[in-house]
Amino acid sequence: MSNRKKRRKWFDGEKREICQQAVLPGASVAQIARRYCANANMIHNWLKDPSFAPDAEDLAMPTDASFIELDVSAAPSKPSLQVTLPASSTSSSPGTSHRQADPA
Repeated sequence: MSNRKKRRKWFDGEKREICQQAVLPGASVAQIARRYCANANMIHNWLKDPSFAPDAEDLAMPTDASFIELDVSAAPSKPSLQVTLPASSTSSSPGTSHRQADPA
């Protein structure tokens, strides 16, 4: 008796779905392979196969994509930030710290 793992059978629909994710902008085949517990080389081979590789139409920009206009000229050129520090019993200059001597 062997403790060897059986090979996983990937269905065609699963291969297509994984290949679709692998060709998205910014996608990493290695990350997708880890997500599905698969080998990245196997996914690269699927991408070469025309029956699993996504069509060019599937990768095209959707025609109903919309953009939002953003007016940045109304934003202040120099943001202001005010910080109020609590009053302290010892006065010190900004950026300095006081250290108490260790009693020996």
